[in-house]
Amino acid sequence: MRGKAALDRPFPTLAVEVEEEIDCLGELNNACVQWSYTPCIVRKDEEVVVSIPELVPGVELPVNNTTWALARRDAAGWTLAQREMKKRARDPSPLGLLNRDRLAMSFNAVDTPEDDRTVGEPTTPQILEFSLDDLSKPPKVRFPKWMRPRTFTDHSRRSLACDSENGELILYQQAGLPGCAFDNTHPLPWVFLDRNGDWSHQGELPLPRLSAWGQPEVAVGYGAVVLKDRAAHYCGQALITEPNPEWRAFKEKHGGNMYHRRSLFYTWTPDITQEPFSGWLEAASCEETAGQTAPMDLCMDDDGDVHLLHLELALEESMRETFFPDAEQSVSLVQTVIRDGEVIRKTTVAAGSEEQGSGVPGWAYFHRTPDARLFVYYGWYRTMYWWDKAGGDPWHGEFSDEPNIIEHRLVELYPDGTMSDPRPIPFEKPLQSFYLPAANTGTAPSGVMDVMGVFDHSTHKVHYGRVRLGP
Repeated sequence: MRGKAALDRPFPTLAVEVEEEIDCLGELNNACVQWSYTPCIVRKDEEVVVSIPELVPGVELPVNNTTWALARRDAAGWTLAQREMKKRARDPSPLGLLNRDRLAMSFNAVDTPEDDRTVGEPTTPQILEFSLDDLSKPPKVRFPKWMRPRTFTDHSRRSLACDSENGELILYQQAGLPGCAFDNTHPLPWVFLDRNGDWSHQGELPLPRLSAWGQPEVAVGYGAVVLKDRAAHYCGQALITEPNPEWRAFKEKHGGNMYHRRSLFYTWTPDITQEPFSGWLEAASCEETAGQTAPMDLCMDDDGDVHLLHLELALEESMRETFFPDAEQSVSLVQTVIRDGEVIRKTTVAAGSEEQGSGVPGWAYFHRTPDARLFVYYGWYRTMYWWDKAGGDPWHGEFSDEPNIIEHRLVELYPDGTMSDPRPIPFEKPLQSFYLPAANTGTAPSGVMDVMGVFDHSTHKVHYGRVRLGP
């Protein structure tokens, strides 16, 4: 679908310049490099920096067996900058840029010595600040000053946003209950680091309420976030045990995903230092057919509009035959534009269904260029079922060793709400799950797209690709 905005500028050429293993890094654990919704890759000028959750030698645990490792790529190739040698973690450590000379890393360090627990170990969240001039120097450690004492665990999901021009960041981190994935009874803590290096503002996002099933309060997680000139935006996935009594009883008897992940909730403030966050907006929902939805990315354009990119799975397969026998299964990649807290437009960027049979969209990110063009970079997969149908997670693919990816694609979104036809990215071997550097963690608009991820979840090695957009 071509709009008026496309007529005077052709789609850019796509030249793959690099496909390689990041060979200076070790192996991943089962959580994989993608177990963070904030990217673990940034670009500064002609250099790229990545972090991975590298396995700790000798730690015989199924989780909490990694630590961070940091690597840099310049014209000479990849070099290991440094790695943590003592502290453990469960998940990847996302990165962001602060000004032109500082790199921030969110690290959720496990407090206890190695033991036989697999989930629920207490942690101390921290921001590690590195000098981009010399990444081998030990980082400065900053401990967030939360609004009140909270318990954080290895399963405390977090989201990081950086405003590199102003040298500021915001961190959202869920408080976890011992042995549980989420705290569904308390607000979501956030903390703001200002340009002077002070934790000057902190607070908590109240729990939103579902619009159905008695309007229960729900936790939010896996947030896509933006911070720009102190305007802060958060969009997270609803997380609650199945609230529909009939569906819950069916799942308890026959199996199925007991977590409700069918809604996305959005909130914002125009100034994190002056005004409270708004009330919650339910930005997306797959409630009617018990589907799933997940935020992929969030960005802000030059006019201040916020663009949300999310996936929607139409149906929960385990319930389909009983509750939705005539419904069609599909996956859609959707762009939602939000202005001043209100949805002004929704656009289906890509979609696939059983009837079409040609594939479905998956992992996806925005990419902005220096001339203010907005693209969506996404994976196109053979099937949506690259997970355990009985109740696994359809977005990640950790449960399958078989590559499901067909190709990577790029589409341009035009200001009038239309878009280009998708173009394939000519990788010889596309990555199954991947990150791109994000504007919301400080990477400037670029004519180069960097891709970091894995081919499949049996290799446990990280790969990198680079694509240049030509005239």
